[in-house]
Amino acid sequence: MRVQNIFLFLLICSFTFSSCKKEKVKKPEGLFKGTYTYTRDFGNPGQEIKTGKIELYLGDKRYAITPEKELTPPEGSGNYQFAENLIYFYDDRPRTSDFDVSLLVQDDFIMSFDGDQLYLVQRSSRWGSDRKYEFLLIKQ
Repeated sequence: MRVQNIFLFLLICSFTFSSCKKEKVKKPEGLFKGTYTYTRDFGNPGQEIKTGKIELYLGDKRYAITPEKELTPPEGSGNYQFAENLIYFYDDRPRTSDFDVSLLVQDDFIMSFDGDQLYLVQRSSRWGSDRKYEFLLIKQ
């Protein structure tokens, strides 16, 4: 009887602790294609919203963003890293002095990935809270 109680107690504890484990976030890698939305809020009365097509490559801890048209936002290439449901982009490509660096994809993004669809929303920007990128991409 005592052995059965101990076994039952251990069985309940194992189920309890195994259900407390955090679910691992899937980490996307490869080529993704889709759309972006860039919003810049100028305050009352206006807002600038741009949309377009984009490609994002993630691999070997490097990323590269290719816009629909050359020399248009968004763009960026460099290193990236994951933390929970966040992805951090660090652009390290050399630019000319007249380039508007606020159009680069860098800083941290909230990430949602189901294995095929990748959704990224910019969480913060070193250029201020009035600018934000959103990406909806499909794994190729």
